Amino acid sequence: MDDVFVSRGSVIRVCLYAVIFFLFLELSLNFSVHRKTYKMVSSPRRILTTFEDSSRFSLIVNFSDPCGWMQNATIRDLQKIMDRGCKPMRVCSSSPSDLVGSLATYKEAPSYKEMIKIYPLVRPGGLYTPPDCIARERVAIIIPFRDREEHLRILLHNLHPMLQRQQLDYGIYVVEQENGTQFNRAMLMNIGYAESIKLYNYTCFIFHDVDLIPENDRIMYDCRDSPRHLSSAVDKFKYKLPYPQLFGGVTAIKRAHFEKVNGHSNKFFGWGGEDDDMFRRLVNNGFKISRYQASLSKYKMIKHLHDAGNKANKRRHHLIKTGKGRYRRDGINNLHYKKLGIEYQYLHTRILVSINETKVMTS
Repeated sequence: MDDVFVSRGSVIRVCLYAVIFFLFLELSLNFSVHRKTYKMVSSPRRILTTFEDSSRFSLIVNFSDPCGWMQNATIRDLQKIMDRGCKPMRVCSSSPSDLVGSLATYKEAPSYKEMIKIYPLVRPGGLYTPPDCIARERVAIIIPFRDREEHLRILLHNLHPMLQRQQLDYGIYVVEQENGTQFNRAMLMNIGYAESIKLYNYTCFIFHDVDLIPENDRIMYDCRDSPRHLSSAVDKFKYKLPYPQLFGGVTAIKRAHFEKVNGHSNKFFGWGGEDDDMFRRLVNNGFKISRYQASLSKYKMIKHLHDAGNKANKRRHHLIKTGKGRYRRDGINNLHYKKLGIEYQYLHTRILVSINETKVMTS
């Protein structure tokens, strides 16, 4: 009788251990997929100061048929995959049916609190993944920024609905330079690249001035075989390209192409020259700049006063002239900055940095 009792007790213990093991396994899998650490701060717009998102990784499991189509999906897509089982999911169209063409651009924007309600599908940090298809690309929108809060709200109010209609897997990164130093737009774009790839495996980068608003949603914010100048028809210039060597305002470039030219130069403090330098970097490395037709490339420029911390760069012509011999050591492989903070706000990720001009110019 005692033997029977011991045997039954052993079976019960084994069953309990098995249940505990599978519960632990389930919790571990959920933790690995949704591994994010949130720390609330006082401002209602600033909700994250610490954030580790495993969605930047791609799934590398070799699924057997009929699940083989999932191999190239990212973990951001995992919930959709789990919901559908092994049913194939379509790749998002390169010409989505929801596009409307010419836009009635917003020149004003509601408060951030109101925009959160307007764009409920945008996740903290300004992240979005299309719910009904697998995105063609992973796109980082990089915005160099300082002291343009109203312009930023207007831009976000225009961009989020357009990018969602384009069915992009995207994140918006605002790279803010602290006050007291000459503005370095190109270096902020390099920093945006460097910081964003730490968070997600982006394949395409859109570098976007904060004061330019697209007038047509058929200008796709994706990357093609060659770098693309998107904002070639701005209202300030009567919708004409000021000169053919311009590669600034809003540009699109694949990650591999950006890395090949070592990103932008870090030497351009103040206004002017960095766009022309980037054009030469691309051309000197065998790239041909492409542009959409003018009817699609229309942008409105938000009027603003001249920034006192962005005076004309008197050395810009010399830097452009000497850029070819310098580009291999002046760019994303030679970034010197201090990251003061990163805030995962509701509609964008904001990265605050400090740049030492003397250190950059002598490195």
